[in-house]
Amino acid sequence: MIASAFRYLIMAILAGSLASAARAQPGAANARKPLQVGATVIGTDGVPIGTILTADITWVTVQLTSGRQIKVGRPSFTAGPKGVAIDMTSRQVAAMTGGSRTP
Repeated sequence: MIASAFRYLIMAILAGSLASAARAQPGAANARKPLQVGATVIGTDGVPIGTILTADITWVTVQLTSGRQIKVGRPSFTAGPKGVAIDMTSRQVAAMTGGSRTP
């Protein structure tokens, strides 16, 4: 009897986890899509930031238009209509790299 109650509890937990995964936000699905090397990276302000040099399941290396490179966590990127979107503006990226970005 305890074994069947335990089994029921595990099944309920798994069912809840699967239901949560099914309701995940669209950005989470994009986070699992492969990023193409050479793809244009666009900031949240719509300004092109650079192109993807390398990408794995954890990190993405971007060659910036300034010539510098940055390595950013994979969850910061999503597929967008104009290319790959990063969750920062071009000014934030410039500040992160010590450069300046004027529109």
